[in-house]
Amino acid sequence: HDARHGGSTAEGTDSDMADSLPPDTLLDVRPDLARGEEPLSKILTAARGIEPGGRLVVRAPFVPVPLFGVLAKLGFENETENLGPEGFRITFRSRTAAEAAGEP
Repeated sequence: HDARHGGSTAEGTDSDMADSLPPDTLLDVRPDLARGEEPLSKILTAARGIEPGGRLVVRAPFVPVPLFGVLAKLGFENETENLGPEGFRITFRSRTAAEAAGEP
């Protein structure tokens, strides 16, 4: 028997939900910016490849406020974490189809 089917129903549900989440896409733009390159096209390309409910995690030396509006138009919510000397981690989460349609 498959070990995943043992135990309580709640455990199986949690495990199944975790398995269905797409992996995070990580993008560190600090090296691009250090070379004087503009990373916007790289970020937008990565964002367009994110599945509904998926996350794009961007590492940057500053909070890219203008990017928030651009990605919001593509259906992303964001959360920023200050990492101190390492800069910032900005997590953009793509809304699911149900969230985009305004369903609970």
